Amino acid sequence: MEASTMELLPPPTILFNVSSAPSVICEDMNAYLWNTRRDLTTCPFVMAVFASLYSSIILLGIIGNSCVIMAIARIKSLQTVPNMFIFSLSCSDILVCFISATITPIAAFKKDWIFGQFLCSFAPFVAGGSLCFSTFTLAAISVDRFLLILFPTRKAFSHTQALFIILVTFLLASGFSLPMLFMQKLKPVTHYCGRFCFEDWGEMIGIRRIYGTLLLTVQFIIPVRFH
Repeated sequence: MEASTMELLPPPTILFNVSSAPSVICEDMNAYLWNTRRDLTTCPFVMAVFASLYSSIILLGIIGNSCVIMAIARIKSLQTVPNMFIFSLSCSDILVCFISATITPIAAFKKDWIFGQFLCSFAPFVAGGSLCFSTFTLAAISVDRFLLILFPTRKAFSHTQALFIILVTFLLASGFSLPMLFMQKLKPVTHYCGRFCFEDWGEMIGIRRIYGTLLLTVQFIIPVRFH
């Protein structure tokens, strides 16, 4: 039984240091996942399919949101309060397309994090901040529509108030995502080649649970009340 199990494991990748003195033996994560779990994300065909899908989504996201931004910025009649919120959403989406949506498929298929410590912390911060910002902005749009229906003879929000709401929303979203800047760690994993980016709260498991509950509340439970 042990012999048959060993046959499933891929040969380890051997890395040597610059001086060719003691060698460090490690195993490629993709090879390990394929041989032990038949993980389809390690197959070149699956990688190519998802790379095409991600590329299409990123390209359409950048082009579509850029068109929205240019249209609102150039055409005076489109610069309404609801469109101010949509303008801010488009800016947030473009940032996600350039950073999170680009890095995610590469990290998912390569398994080894190649983007360094800064992006290990910054990319999740952008992803979480954008999600919070989008949720809060959609809630603000819902409140604006509700007030317009309730008081049809006057504006719900002025342009100045809308700009203030967008700024506060941005600050709140950044604040809720701030822990990601400090809790995302880039570390090696024993027996596997490369370094891996993951969330590490150490002994602060209780704080992690509180943080997760807080995010669930502000991203889902509270905004649902406004829709």
